[in-house]
Amino acid sequence: MHGRNFTLINKNLSESGVEVLDLCSKSLFHTMLPKKIINDMKPDVVRTLNDPNAESYDLNLAGRIENGLQVKLDISQSGEGVSTFVKLAEDLGTSYVERFFGRTFGDSKAFEGKVTMNDIWIVSQRENDYNPLHIHNNASPAGLSGVVYIEVPQQLEDKDSSVVRRKDGQDGWLNIVFGTQTQVDMNNFAGPECFSFEPIPGRLLLFPQNTPHLVYPFKGSGDRICVAFNLNVWYRQSGITQFIDLLQGAGIEFEDYSRSRSKPGISQNKK
Repeated sequence: MHGRNFTLINKNLSESGVEVLDLCSKSLFHTMLPKKIINDMKPDVVRTLNDPNAESYDLNLAGRIENGLQVKLDISQSGEGVSTFVKLAEDLGTSYVERFFGRTFGDSKAFEGKVTMNDIWIVSQRENDYNPLHIHNNASPAGLSGVVYIEVPQQLEDKDSSVVRRKDGQDGWLNIVFGTQTQVDMNNFAGPECFSFEPIPGRLLLFPQNTPHLVYPFKGSGDRICVAFNLNVWYRQSGITQFIDLLQGAGIEFEDYSRSRSKPGISQNKK
């Protein structure tokens, strides 16, 4: 039975415009950010994409981006818009972990720790570019991944803008896979275990780092621009994971461990 904290967190998320989609044992956060946040981020996104010295992320990512770009978004060189988004993402990640604790432990145990940005990058996808099925990872063993859409070609905007479809195969859409059921099973009353999201500017999605996902290619001109990111989840209390207990036993702070492992957190699914 869920505790009062779980109920309160769900209420706060709902009042903030955050929709929670439960993926069996996991959950996915979905929300639409105000236009101001996207508009404030966009100058740094565009500047980075046009910078010939921007750090390429191609070798760290699963994406097959031949016509567009995959580049690091340098927070230290960005303005207030990006900083505001980073804080928002970390706060949303904290709510995700707090909700998980409430769902799992009721009122008997609460999250003690910190959620921090591991890395953040820009993907400018053009015609025939795509992202194969893959997962992510972080410097921390526990982690979350997410994406927010900045700009979308007109031909993708013309599609049905429903919040989510339980099907796949949409050009340029993000597909989140959370099971092996690929089609509707009318005999066993099971729907496909895949959510398909239209890339609408301002749409933000947040999910566990090991959630398989993919993006189909699209046809026509234009750039499908998104900002993707990974969040470290560091537990401070003992008894949550053996790894954290080992760090605490050795007197190692997670900030020190994170710095020693600072690297992009992408893992390709090669199946």
